[in-house]
Amino acid sequence: MSTHALPLRLRSRVIGALDDAFVAFRSNTRARHLRLSEPATRIVSGDFGTAGIPVPATVSPEDRRG
Repeated sequence: MSTHALPLRLRSRVIGALDDAFVAFRSNTRARHLRLSEPATRIVSGDFGTAGIPVPATVSPEDRRG
């Protein structure tokens, strides 16, 4: 779709909306990548005297779907 046929105000809104959508997509993709690249184990803080013991990370159903 060419934006040249649109009035200037509408054209700037269309371009702004596309830019916002692209930024949201990139940040969601980056967040998903960072979340999926975490190690499979995490270190428990020591609240229960288990500091330094690897505990399997829980994976939510949303993360399994990707």
